[in-house]
Amino acid sequence: MNGTQLSFDLFNREPGRGKKTNHLHLQYQQAALKWLVKQHPSGVGFDVPTRISRFQADIGAFWSAPDRKKVMRPCKTVILELRFDREDCWPDIGERAHLLEKVREIKKEKQNLEAAIRIHEPQLRATDNLFEEIESWDYEHSTNPAYHQCLKKLEEIQRALYAGSRFEQIRRAHVADFLYLAVPRHLIVPEELANGWGLLYINDDFKIEEVKKAQQEETTLEQKLHFVQNLAASCLKSALFAAGLHVAGDGRVTCTAPPRRRRKKL
Repeated sequence: MNGTQLSFDLFNREPGRGKKTNHLHLQYQQAALKWLVKQHPSGVGFDVPTRISRFQADIGAFWSAPDRKKVMRPCKTVILELRFDREDCWPDIGERAHLLEKVREIKKEKQNLEAAIRIHEPQLRATDNLFEEIESWDYEHSTNPAYHQCLKKLEEIQRALYAGSRFEQIRRAHVADFLYLAVPRHLIVPEELANGWGLLYINDDFKIEEVKKAQQEETTLEQKLHFVQNLAASCLKSALFAAGLHVAGDGRVTCTAPPRRRRKKL
């Protein structure tokens, strides 16, 4: 994907549920893309299917590295979903507001219990951290029954809230190591996210703030390769458009003058 085509992708695509993007939404998209590009991905695509065709990710990215045989393999995959309206963040269910409040309450309780575990069960602290300032704890092996009961309640409520949602379906595809939701600042709070998802705030100056890190999902090399192939396929239409090629429904290919690069700066 070259720089010229990237600009056409961004100007012509529609985010999320097919809502038309306006000038402000376009700037949000560019901010999210800039955040990804600064991490030097090997490839980026829009509307990337997570399976065969369903549940397309707004933005997909992957990073590759050579293996022992000097063959490039994907080592990291990321999905980034963009939302501009609060109502688009969850499935349309009647008890949504009540369930979201319960999720916030239980997550605060979970944080308090984990703080107590760090005091009373110091043996659960990981000892293989490279940096002392970065701590990790094996909370799952805590002997605190209240903590495990809290986890069970949280799982039940989140299942009721997110089951069948686009976010959950994307996660269940297991093709991305990290999942992020990017929203205008304070559209939602971190406690409202499904477990595992990271949260990016897009500020008024269109700078990105990572307010919640995504947890690494369990994926295999085969699942990563599946996602990378879908990402490449999602770029085909844009590549043909940039080259001035049009493929008709009956397979006929016609050539036109390639579109001019947009020079207008936002």
